[in-house]
Amino acid sequence: MTNTRVFVAVDISEAVRQRARDLIQRLRVNDARVTWVKPENMHVTLKFLGEQTDESMATICRVVMAAARDVSPFDFECHGAGAFPNCRRPRTVWLGVREGTSSLQQLHRHIEKKLIEQGYKKERRGFHPHLTLGRVREGGRAAEELGDLVSKAQDFQAGVVHAEEVVVLGSHLQRSGARYEVLARGPFGGRQAPDAVADT
Repeated sequence: MTNTRVFVAVDISEAVRQRARDLIQRLRVNDARVTWVKPENMHVTLKFLGEQTDESMATICRVVMAAARDVSPFDFECHGAGAFPNCRRPRTVWLGVREGTSSLQQLHRHIEKKLIEQGYKKERRGFHPHLTLGRVREGGRAAEELGDLVSKAQDFQAGVVHAEEVVVLGSHLQRSGARYEVLARGPFGGRQAPDAVADT
């Protein structure tokens, strides 16, 4: 069986998803070559784990669900467009997080600690919570113009998300783009969820 690309994430509300869609429409007015993320696939990634076997996926789901029980629900605000590495040379366009950043960072550290105890590697890069909106396929003048548009949207407000759980997602690459499958849901604070682990 083919291995599945697995990551841990926090989902967003439908209202924030719609606002992110509005922001993409504002940014795609020039000729920059960008692969835009489908709104239904948007989320805040906490930990990317790469390709995993069915056995390791089951372990990841158990660890993440157990870790989530130590966390209380919290709110975070999606606010402000930006780009990695920066708006002058955009490669990844994102919607940032303002209020609630520290809660997401603490959640990231807690889950990563539990996964490291199971032998998974610590992420070398710092964790900066965001929603990926698009990936720029080539540079040049059009990309620079896109960066200017991103800079002008630094105060874009997308709304507040009430986070009550983490999800473990599997990514399947298809011609039409990535298709995500929910492998497990980890409710915060001991809140029970029926059928928390999906069939794999």
